[in-house]
Amino acid sequence: MKTVETLALLDSGAGGVFIDQRYAIQQGFTMNALDRSITVFNVDETKNKKGTINQYI
Repeated sequence: MKTVETLALLDSGAGGVFIDQRYAIQQGFTMNALDRSITVFNVDETKNKKGTINQYI
């Protein structure tokens, strides 16, 4: 297990726990492929422009 100290902005309306991919890579976290991609939707039910979630830590 790795511990990293950082400042964070919490989104209490988020439907999950998310981390920026660039930050995860910079911190040396191991990225694993999901069995199935997760489509991300905005609060107005439109698809998020960033695409899908394909990996987890």
